[in-house]
Amino acid sequence: KLLDLGIKDSIETVRGAGYRLNITWRK
Repeated sequence: KLLDLGIKDSIETVRGAGYRLNITWRK
């Protein structure tokens, strides 16, 4: 269960980084 949480956390981090990157690209 701890591993699942870590994986989910990593995905959220990558998703957040990609989202910020998108905002930067659109400017």
